[in-house]
Amino acid sequence: MAASNMQTIDLSNIHKSCLTQCTPTSDVKFTFVDQNTGQCLELYAHKLILAIGSEVFMAQFYGTLKEEREIIAVEDSSFDAFKTLLEVLYNKKVSLQEKSFLFPAELFYLADKFLMDKLQDFIIKEVSTRKITSEELLEAASVAENHKQLERFSESVSGACVMFIRENIESVFKIFDGEEAEGANSRILHRLMAENNRIEDSLIRLRHRLTSMGLGWAFYEN
Repeated sequence: MAASNMQTIDLSNIHKSCLTQCTPTSDVKFTFVDQNTGQCLELYAHKLILAIGSEVFMAQFYGTLKEEREIIAVEDSSFDAFKTLLEVLYNKKVSLQEKSFLFPAELFYLADKFLMDKLQDFIIKEVSTRKITSEELLEAASVAENHKQLERFSESVSGACVMFIRENIESVFKIFDGEEAEGANSRILHRLMAENNRIEDSLIRLRHRLTSMGLGWAFYEN
């Protein structure tokens, strides 16, 4: 009779001690330079755990052209975004609720880079369902505009912005009257308004078509 496995590994506990300090089992170090302060920051991890969670890390650390260095400088990510990526790989639950829209954009870029589809889906769901406030609209719209290369992410944030406009048009007019709605921000707001108008026109045409078919608008809503 085989004995049950009584010894298990809790990855969510391992990350607490290893990410920000070197441990006897750590075998890779990621270094960062804070763009604002110039401070050097470090994260430690285990190549095997990263490789299991990402086929890109698998190829990087165990492929035919594997990375031999134990210290890797990261230049295309902030320390906080990369730390969150590693926390996900160590099976820690993460939340983006209190983060600005720029942070999930950084994290989505990393999830795309390391082919982590579930993390991408998690981010898309979070930004798509986030309730935008009038104070956040310009920031969210700017992030969507500046990250068009991340197509799914940009479209999801833009969609959330358009939804806010549809439900809070008076607040949008007040933003137009403010000093912050100038230059690039003004152009972004106008594009969002145009997208909202396009959607409204499509809905009106659909309503008329359903009515002409004798179905009524309630048919579409159901």
